[in-house]
Amino acid sequence: MATLEATVFIERPVAEVFAFVGDQRNAPRWQKGLVEVRRKTPDPVGVGTRHDFSRKVMGRMMVAENEYTAWEPNERIAFKTTSGPLPLEACYRTVPSGAGTQLTCTMELGKGRGLFALMLPLIVRSIRKDMRDN
Repeated sequence: MATLEATVFIERPVAEVFAFVGDQRNAPRWQKGLVEVRRKTPDPVGVGTRHDFSRKVMGRMMVAENEYTAWEPNERIAFKTTSGPLPLEACYRTVPSGAGTQLTCTMELGKGRGLFALMLPLIVRSIRKDMRDN
């Protein structure tokens, strides 16, 4: 298992940042490699909300589903993959900071299956770089 974390300061109020990252359909706008995200469940968004997503990882397309496991408005969103070749748990935390928001993303990647299991060290390196660039 590998744990990755990145923090960024955003000059926007916490509620605005939380709403933006909480709607994963926005994620392709700010996450390199993420091709598409589709919500599978109706509003309101919260624990149990599910998404299908497609991500290009090291030239290979990964298609999977995730589900929100925590939803604490303006504070924390957590989710995990429920399908796909790479087990993943992630969390977004938003904290007021001066005139904006500190956003922290934490990811835990499991071993994976098939080619993704063999490529895990390279995948971790690639995602770590993408997190810095995002």
